[in-house]
Amino acid sequence: MRTDYNLETMEDTEKMARELAATVSGGEIITLSGPIGAGKTTFAKAFAATLGITATVTSPTFTLMNLYELPHEIRGIKKLVHIDAYRAESSDELRAAGIEDFLNEPDAVVLIEWPEHCIDMLRRKKIVEIDFLVASESRRCTIKKPPVCDSEL
Repeated sequence: MRTDYNLETMEDTEKMARELAATVSGGEIITLSGPIGAGKTTFAKAFAATLGITATVTSPTFTLMNLYELPHEIRGIKKLVHIDAYRAESSDELRAAGIEDFLNEPDAVVLIEWPEHCIDMLRRKKIVEIDFLVASESRRCTIKKPPVCDSEL
């Protein structure tokens, strides 16, 4: 399933993040692709806030990963893992940081900025792909969700 959004303001990006956060139930991997300044971290902040996280959410560009415990479980979710693979030299560096451990946790939602830097870790994973596009003064976003499996109905 594919959904397109026009993101004219930062509030549009935040609204889209809140809408998606209201649908997750744990175990999701959400990739955030797009150029620097496209809205990936704005999305992550609003997504986290919707899950009740009150900590300051920043992009983990230098630490690679930030882990946020939810104040209380929501729809089976206990934690949000925010990964920024931009500065990663290789997938091995991300593995050494323990990121792969979170990719199969049913009580976590994982947000990955710059997923192209760790694509081999994401093979055979069910991923929600979010592509932020910036053209001159307009911003668009495409969300691609995997097909629903019979076991999820």
